[in-house]
Amino acid sequence: MTLQHEPVLLDRSSRFALCSDPPSSRRSPARRAPRPAAVDGAWWPRTTDLVAELSDLAVLLGRRADSIDRIMYNVDAWQPAPRRTTIGGRSIHLDGYRHLPAHTLCVLGLDRTRLVLLVIPAGTPNATAQALLSAASRPGNQLTADELVAADTRRSLEYLQNDAALRRWDDEGGHPAPMDPANRRASGSPALAGGLI
Repeated sequence: MTLQHEPVLLDRSSRFALCSDPPSSRRSPARRAPRPAAVDGAWWPRTTDLVAELSDLAVLLGRRADSIDRIMYNVDAWQPAPRRTTIGGRSIHLDGYRHLPAHTLCVLGLDRTRLVLLVIPAGTPNATAQALLSAASRPGNQLTADELVAADTRRSLEYLQNDAALRRWDDEGGHPAPMDPANRRASGSPALAGGLI
């Protein structure tokens, strides 16, 4: 079997996004406390192999990767993983739970900082993934992973429903005949130019 299309390989930076205000600054006394499950950004891994993907995540996290102590994830969203793995020479705990939302990954630091990431499923279309990355990293974002996914699903559903309604309307004769641009300028009114009055 041969591939008909070459896959588009996106660079690492297009698969990860964090809010501009890091979690540590969100905890300052002057700022309102964030919602408990609000995401701090998003990650779009290439596969469901958590251990293999964590090396890319560590690169994307940069300096923060040095202080990772524990990663909590939904066990049903990933392939089976060991209880511990090594990232950058450090041993970290991998804690899989069924009660965590499927689209969430929690990165806990040695200094007790917590980074909650929306995990975009590996097979997500590029446009959808990029929209979710952008929404999750928007400054002041207070949405949870489930809310972001639901909003994107709702937006996609509304688009499909609107597109189907427009097609149905067009099939039933809903669109007027195309107008000559010269007539549009001369008449100043689309109704007059189309001969409907």
